Amino acid sequence: MNRYPTADAFMAMLRTGHRPDGSAISPVMPFGSFRQMNETDLRALYAYLKSVPGTTLAQR
Repeated sequence: MNRYPTADAFMAMLRTGHRPDGSAISPVMPFGSFRQMNETDLRALYAYLKSVPGTTLAQR
């Protein structure tokens, strides 16, 4: 989530399938479904994901 400092950046990624640097994200992700989510739901998803503690490789 560090790549997405704002909800708008996160929503842009879900709607386009591209990271902020323009690189494509794996087509395995269900971007067709994400594009259909409304703005309220996407902002709620962003808020939830930002509230969950991250993990590091050492923790896996």
